[in-house]
Amino acid sequence: MFGMIKQVKLAMVSADIETGQPIIFGANPDSSILEGVLSSIALPPWFPPFSREGRILVDGGALSNVPIEPALNLGAIEIYAFDLNECAINHGENLSISHYLKKYITAVSRRMVALEVACAEL
Repeated sequence: MFGMIKQVKLAMVSADIETGQPIIFGANPDSSILEGVLSSIALPPWFPPFSREGRILVDGGALSNVPIEPALNLGAIEIYAFDLNECAINHGENLSISHYLKKYITAVSRRMVALEVACAEL
């Protein structure tokens, strides 16, 4: 249980893929650390989704690469975020569907990060 950890505030973020809402393991001290780990690493096809209380949970990064909202909900007053997602597509190359999708996913991800940072600044 998360309540057993006294030295640091530990939380793991998952996402409900039906509602798009973040699920924070650790906000409740009675939450299971094992369930937090299993849901926060669930990233198909490598790790299957985690089912809990009728919800289907995946890694929180699947819907939000920078969990600013959950951090604020847990009381964070300072947040340091690093963009480690570098797009490796050259602008001059011919875009196949796989390259286009990669570019699209990168653009959506960067936009989500920008929106979350803007919300946190407010």
